[in-house]
Amino acid sequence: MPRQLPDHFGALSSVPTLQPVAHVGGVAVTVATQGNYAYLGLSHELVVLDLLDRTRPRQVANVPVPTTDIVLIDQFAYVVGRNGLHIVDVADPAAPRQLGHWQTDATLSHIVVVGDFAYITSYSDFYVVNIANREEPQVIGQRKFDAWLGALAAAHGYIYAISDRGFHVIDVTVPTLPIALYLLETERETHGSITIQGNDAYFGGETLLQHVNLSSPAIPQHAPSIPIPTWLGDVTISDGIAYLATGFSGLQSWDIRDGRAPIRLDTFTTAGFAMSLAINDGYLYLVDSDEGLQIVDVTDPAHLTPVGAVSTLGITYQVAGNDTFAYVAGGFNGGLHLVELGVVGTPARITAHLQNEDVHDVELVEERLYVLSRNRLTVYATDDDIKPHAIGTYAVADGVSLRIDDQFAFLSNRKGDVLVLDISVPATIDLVGQYPALGHVGAMAIADGYGYLPHPQPGLRIFSIGNGGTLEPIGQVATVATVKQVVVDGRYAYLALGRHGLAIVDISNPAAPQQVGSYRAEGSVDAIVLHGRYAFVAVADVGLQLLDLINVQLPTAVTQYPTLDRVSALMLADRYLYVADCFAGLQIYRIDEPSSAIATGFGFVPLLYPSAASHGYQRLLNPWLTESISPWQLTPVRQ
Repeated sequence: MPRQLPDHFGALSSVPTLQPVAHVGGVAVTVATQGNYAYLGLSHELVVLDLLDRTRPRQVANVPVPTTDIVLIDQFAYVVGRNGLHIVDVADPAAPRQLGHWQTDATLSHIVVVGDFAYITSYSDFYVVNIANREEPQVIGQRKFDAWLGALAAAHGYIYAISDRGFHVIDVTVPTLPIALYLLETERETHGSITIQGNDAYFGGETLLQHVNLSSPAIPQHAPSIPIPTWLGDVTISDGIAYLATGFSGLQSWDIRDGRAPIRLDTFTTAGFAMSLAINDGYLYLVDSDEGLQIVDVTDPAHLTPVGAVSTLGITYQVAGNDTFAYVAGGFNGGLHLVELGVVGTPARITAHLQNEDVHDVELVEERLYVLSRNRLTVYATDDDIKPHAIGTYAVADGVSLRIDDQFAFLSNRKGDVLVLDISVPATIDLVGQYPALGHVGAMAIADGYGYLPHPQPGLRIFSIGNGGTLEPIGQVATVATVKQVVVDGRYAYLALGRHGLAIVDISNPAAPQQVGSYRAEGSVDAIVLHGRYAFVAVADVGLQLLDLINVQLPTAVTQYPTLDRVSALMLADRYLYVADCFAGLQIYRIDEPSSAIATGFGFVPLLYPSAASHGYQRLLNPWLTESISPWQLTPVRQ
């Protein structure tokens, strides 16, 4: 729930408010299907899709439930994730109802349901939950393992689990006292889900489809595993054909009827990380953690045919945009997505991928888009918004952050070396300056011929920017912590200092800057945007706070808007505020001024839309960063 702020200000109607416009989902984790519906689990939400036309899957509902695994039985969805177990009634998929919730501090990763019991893993813990009363699920048994537990399966009266130690047999005859009955050490690390067919269990591994014989259910034995020349994550098997999610190698189909000589039939390349699979009625549902859901026709396993998709952004860390389009860097693959807001009453949607990997920073200046990847700076013309086209490139080494000022681009690498490029003619970009160990320009502000550049000592350095792009140091001020972002307005610079809050520096004399004010938040201040006399501040574990800056010596918190995750970046374009919300994707708000502000009662329906066309990753996809918060909750501060 949102935190109530101290009472510092008057009625909410006297300050700007944020009205949710749209949301594009973040990290995709898992999927389950039932009839003509798919349930797509994202890091912070569960999305229900109508599959009547699989070429155009249509979102019909959204439940703000963090999701790492889903089990569908009859009219109920059992969903585990970052804040526990949720039981959802999906008798009407377009109007799901949350019934019961078992809340935990730890992330729950996998679930299997048998009768009135749900069996759940979380790190090294195994739980037995009584779900006979779906409105009040109760933990009745627990067992701690000396292993990192993964996927579960139920067969032959036992629960089977994979872990970093091997293949486990768990006796749940007495639900209140689960017993670790047997451990079969496996040939390789274990990945993905467990597929059981009769007396055979299959699961993923490093270059191996691992195979266990369950003829003796309590004491399973090794069976001949099947070599696969790639990293192997999730697996599903149908009629002797294995469909494999292979991370950045995409989806592969293999004929494994002769386990000694498996035959690769086809490969479907994904833009991001192929994470998990489900198969139903001749269609395979592939979760790409960076890009969303792909629906693939597998009636002919030798010809994997994509038929439809639902696009998401993956982990979202940078955004640039205007009042029509947003350019979003996201995903473990570092792709750059073009998001179209649409006209009033129509949804936002991902319309293009400008780059499929390795984007570190992005800025939009008028009709030019500047995109920095590890090895190059690319300049795009955006006069045709739907199809931006490259008009210039410049090779760099290890580029990580970018700032643009008129005719110059300032770039830095991981060591803090700064390059200055003349970009006045994008087709012939020139290097005009190099400054070793100067700082990271991603946190830099540029205003009125000056550059305000944080330095890790820590502190803020002020440079004059010469006609040729030269940087001449003229002043500095020490800070109590490393500066995460600088924004400048008039005579003041506002510094995000992480756990040390917000600092305000008087820069009216750039040669002698002085700190004149500060604000200490309940969490880490990570990003800032200014709006008139106000600042929207991203605070970890809290969300967005609106600060009144009328008294720079003592800023006051006015309103708090919870976010689903820890905000990576903020960007203001006209009346729109773009929030890069890490694992939760992109949130888009409209800023309403006091005369049109609505304090309460607005709704927010997060939206996902069809696109036009290793073990480490699995651990990263557990979204434990913040508590569960509904994005439409608002905490006004009233006098």
